Amino acid sequence: MHEVDARNALLIRAFETAPATSHWDEDDKQWASRSAAQIEGEKASAEAFVSRRAGLAVERLSSRAPAVGHILAAVSWRPWVGVLAVLAGLLAGLLLDAFSADKRINILSPPILAILLWNLGAYLLLSAR
Repeated sequence: MHEVDARNALLIRAFETAPATSHWDEDDKQWASRSAAQIEGEKASAEAFVSRRAGLAVERLSSRAPAVGHILAAVSWRPWVGVLAVLAGLLAGLLLDAFSADKRINILSPPILAILLWNLGAYLLLSAR
């Protein structure tokens, strides 16, 4: 399940478990389930069904409560955030390197060793997948 699908599913779950509101009721729950089942078919996985149901429900809910659509748009990641984070890390590394006194890194110091071991573990987990 993608991040957007999971976010939509959690949003709809929040509306379904909250006390009844004028924006979402029992008929809407049944409509979302029935529509998702018709679109996905009988052979669909649970993940595909939940993703489709959440997407349909968010569309319907956004048409009734425009604030929901605005909130979802506000919490969505912007593509430039990743680029900005990488550039900030690069700039911080360059600045910290310029301010170091001896221009050497002791890889056996505990903080550096912990970072190296953490990265090694992360790469091992990624390659195992």
